[in-house]
Amino acid sequence: MSNLFNLLSEPSSDKRYKQFNRYRPLSKDDMIKAPTPKNEATRLKAINSYNILDTLPEQDFDDLTAIASEICKVPISLISLIDKDRQWFKSKVGLTASETSRDISFCGHAINDPDSIFIVPDSRKDERFHDNPLVEGDPQVIFYAGVPLVNPEGYSLGTLCVIDREARELKQTQVDALKGLARQVVSQLELRRKVQQLETAKNHIDILHKDLSEIAYRVSHDLKTPSRGIQIVTDWLVREHAQDLDRNGKEYLDLLTSQSQRLTTLLEGFVQYCQTTTITEVPTQKIVFPAFWEEVKQHINPVPGIEINYPNSQHVLFQYKTGLLQIFEQLITNSLQHGSHTEGKVTITESHFETHSKFQLIDNGPGIPNVYREKVFNLFEKLSHEETQKRSGIGLTLVQSVLKRMNGSVSIKDRPDGKSGVCIEITLENKPD
Repeated sequence: MSNLFNLLSEPSSDKRYKQFNRYRPLSKDDMIKAPTPKNEATRLKAINSYNILDTLPEQDFDDLTAIASEICKVPISLISLIDKDRQWFKSKVGLTASETSRDISFCGHAINDPDSIFIVPDSRKDERFHDNPLVEGDPQVIFYAGVPLVNPEGYSLGTLCVIDREARELKQTQVDALKGLARQVVSQLELRRKVQQLETAKNHIDILHKDLSEIAYRVSHDLKTPSRGIQIVTDWLVREHAQDLDRNGKEYLDLLTSQSQRLTTLLEGFVQYCQTTTITEVPTQKIVFPAFWEEVKQHINPVPGIEINYPNSQHVLFQYKTGLLQIFEQLITNSLQHGSHTEGKVTITESHFETHSKFQLIDNGPGIPNVYREKVFNLFEKLSHEETQKRSGIGLTLVQSVLKRMNGSVSIKDRPDGKSGVCIEITLENKPD
């Protein structure tokens, strides 16, 4: 007995005194605070990357805390994130507070060992917590078990913890379940962060699309005027002075005329392409055949001698009508440009199925060699032939771009005569409300 009295009376024995008197009231300054992780700065940066602090409750997280409480048979369960000076609860069961000071948090201790579950069977008998205000007052944290929420980069963001107001132990099955739920919490955090990143990327792309559309308009506006001026001058030269030119002069004039027309066509195609690539949503519209083919014909307005054969089937489908008009306008125009300008012939066939429609365009042009059947869909791709060199332009690139927005595809197929034809497939949409 005298040895015990001497032990308690020594000024240096305060720490040992606490071991004998677990329940004496102590101030907050007497508590043993959790050490700060060595990676604290980057850990806090990781938490902030989720943009989750001080957000509203979310059912996906609330479901996990409810399951944790039920599995461990405890009245309180929390998803706790350790901020700089506080622990903030993303989800809670059995507790009304939304946050507490980090200095008195159990979770502040738990995050220092990211590989293990942190369990305090009876905080009244634990030197670190027996005088903690959360133990002596509400919510009376006697039992605590917390699994660190470790993200893929290895940072302990906080814990999934369960709390009881009386001493107890967890079965191994409960520990395993709690660890599994903690992994699900991290998965939800990762999913939430990725969704936010996608939304940010989408907003950035929308801004870029808007800028691209404005640039396309300005470029086309600035270049169309001189292009139109060149055409006017060349038309005047042909009309007024063609007879004054020798053979070489006429060839140069013809070349100037064709190149100015090509410049105008490229500018118009460029604007169409930019407008198409900036579309984020395409409307579902009713398309009625063969009335649709009449609209295509009006858009193209072919010169006399050009033969265009359209299908005559009675069919209705729901898709992006404006896009489909663009597609066939480009395909037919492209066929006529690379075929005979006076005796061109284009035949379109259509096949409709339950989930998709298929269209094939066949012309009497030279076809596309196998080696170029992928390159022709690239913007301004240079194609080299034995006889000549030319560029593919924008037409097929525009077709491919529109079809992607219609969940469709375009390809070059062999024709019966051994040359090639264009085949497109589009997914059928549901009838709009």
